[in-house]
Amino acid sequence: MGREPAIRVTRTFAAPVPALFGILSDTNRFDRLSGVSPSRYTFELLDPRDPTSRTRIGHARSGPIPLHFAEEGEFWAGDFLHGERQFRGGFARWCRRGFLDVRCTSRGPDATDVEIRVGVEPTWIGWLLVPYLLVLHGLIVRRYLREVAAIVAATVTTPRAPADAPPAVHARYLLGAFTGETRASGRRTATRAGFAERARQFEPAPVAAVLRERVLALARDAPDEQVTGIHPLELANRWGTDGRETIHAFLWATRAGLFDLEWQVDCPTCRVGVSAPSRLDGLRGRIHCDECAISFDVDFEAHVHATFTINPAVRPVSRAVYCATSPYFRPHVHGYVRIEPGVTRDVARLPDGDILVRARGGTRSITVPRTTTGVALEADADGFRLLDDPVPAGTLRVANRSSNAVRLQVERAGWSSPRARGSLIMTIPGFVDLFGTDAPAAGHPIEVSRLAVLFTDLVGSVELYNSVGDARAYALVQEHWRDVADVVAKYNGSIVKTLGDGVFAAFVDLDDAIQAALGVMAAAERMSATHQLAFAIRAGCHEGPCFIIRANDRLDLFGTTVNLAARLSGIGGGQQLALLTASADPRRALLATGGNEVERISSSIKGVQGTVEVTLVTRTAPGAPRRLTRLRTDPVGMPALDREG
Repeated sequence: MGREPAIRVTRTFAAPVPALFGILSDTNRFDRLSGVSPSRYTFELLDPRDPTSRTRIGHARSGPIPLHFAEEGEFWAGDFLHGERQFRGGFARWCRRGFLDVRCTSRGPDATDVEIRVGVEPTWIGWLLVPYLLVLHGLIVRRYLREVAAIVAATVTTPRAPADAPPAVHARYLLGAFTGETRASGRRTATRAGFAERARQFEPAPVAAVLRERVLALARDAPDEQVTGIHPLELANRWGTDGRETIHAFLWATRAGLFDLEWQVDCPTCRVGVSAPSRLDGLRGRIHCDECAISFDVDFEAHVHATFTINPAVRPVSRAVYCATSPYFRPHVHGYVRIEPGVTRDVARLPDGDILVRARGGTRSITVPRTTTGVALEADADGFRLLDDPVPAGTLRVANRSSNAVRLQVERAGWSSPRARGSLIMTIPGFVDLFGTDAPAAGHPIEVSRLAVLFTDLVGSVELYNSVGDARAYALVQEHWRDVADVVAKYNGSIVKTLGDGVFAAFVDLDDAIQAALGVMAAAERMSATHQLAFAIRAGCHEGPCFIIRANDRLDLFGTTVNLAARLSGIGGGQQLALLTASADPRRALLATGGNEVERISSSIKGVQGTVEVTLVTRTAPGAPRRLTRLRTDPVGMPALDREG
């Protein structure tokens, strides 16, 4: 590098390094501006003798000329980018490779020197193209920098990303706040006639007015790249809105036809999306990642998250990808470098927090805890090892002892973009009502590694119907369900379904399920006082793995966790919550809030061998209408209750 024909452009910007570097290192954006077509990708071994040389091969066009290339290079967040396209096929007879170099140097908190080099390595005949290519890319780079300067100037007073966020996140804040239109910020496809009608359908949705206007403005005015693959929690951070309410707004906007909901599946190794079906019945239990050459079992909590894309009837937006390896798409990646065999190399600066160091194209990796010193590693064919060698603070030193080059990638192990995980979406109020028919394909359950579930039951419902009559009793149950819905939503849960006069609800966290159960009991006490009736609730909750299934053509939850929570709900009496003692012990302070009585019992539970330690939580607020006095076990092993009225 350095002797190839290239153009060099420098500028000074009145902006900090992270946001500028985040935009200028986005090779997908630069390739789009350079005029080449979108790329499609395959994967090949660059060296058949080296299984770690598996590399993404791009296929695109520049006008009538087909381009085939390996995407390679080096990158270190906030410091430098060297992106290469190593050409193959016919065009390689003219040009061996093209490259983009970006370097940002801080001149203070709000001033940055930028240097960009764009060049080629021509063959002898390719020198005929060099003058044209340099003039063309000189014009492109200068225009690009003028437009970036306009974006920076127009967003100087807008909210910034957290200081420790990766450059790509800083860039998203900046671009998301820009309301003008430039080639750098991206094309804005005009809305179609269907937008107005769908906006009217969105109007009565139970969404805060501020959020409704934000969502409509995004659908109508944002550049195309900002209305595809929308991550609602990331958007909520930029907007300063509540995350769950923002997801709720997008679900209703999807119901109105403004957006489409997609279920993106991320590879657990590279943490990049490998699939994005529009319906749950398009998800399968096992998926292959072409980039990592691995297959993995899909976990709805760990690997799947919801994204939203503008409906084509509103705006016909293209989802083209020009450079799939752009750092803009991988904010968790702090850097990647190539280290030749027998070479020791220092790279800096390390990010704050734990880091994951792995070799691209293989499974070798090591997690390094946060440190105030430097880190020394040795790499060979078997993996990585930490060394005790003294290294300057903030520096990573890697010695490659293997016989092949190591393409080293450093990731922020403790950082991830906020994602609307599948388990979180399940707990958004109204999701099951709005999308209950979007269930997994029959016979293809989707695993959720962790979810909290709650069952409630109205105690003495038969007596209630007999004493006040069917019509009034049904009205009271409806009132009770409305109270339950409000309480469940307050504690970040959603109702999966009603069961008789009880409710089955899901939560991200067991603490929320516990507080919701006690809140439902408090609501029952208020109903008792209002209607002068003995209105009491018993409940059971549990947390653990479960499955999303299709049952009666609707979304449902199934598994041992669900079954156990349902059976726990039958153990207690009026105004009592039952949960396993193993779950209750770490939460005794929460359970005893407000003077609740907490006791431990041994109980047999159908489907569970032997006796189980169960904790009963009894609300002791004045007016609690019914209380357990004696536990006994029925002949089939389910606990039955003697109660006093």
